[in-house]
Amino acid sequence: MNFELNPHIRTSANLHIFLLGLMGTGKTYWAQQLSVLCKMDWMDLDAEIEKETMLSISEIFETEGEEFFRRKEKEALHNLAKHRRIIIATGGGAPCFH
Repeated sequence: MNFELNPHIRTSANLHIFLLGLMGTGKTYWAQQLSVLCKMDWMDLDAEIEKETMLSISEIFETEGEEFFRRKEKEALHNLAKHRRIIIATGGGAPCFH
């Protein structure tokens, strides 16, 4: 990446960056790239849900349904937002529901 960051990003103590976009557009990739540039932690919302449930996203939809997934997504989003200085790659549908 070849651009300069606003100094506020480097110094803000409680900054959250949420990456939004359609499925497969590179939100996780860019979260990783920005985390290095901004010296911040990053998390992938879907990966957090998979870790907590020990199921893949597709398995959750197949076995538990979308309503269960959206509830888990909301919980994970709220938990990740409690972190300080974090970049969160959301799931493709997260902005539509939360």
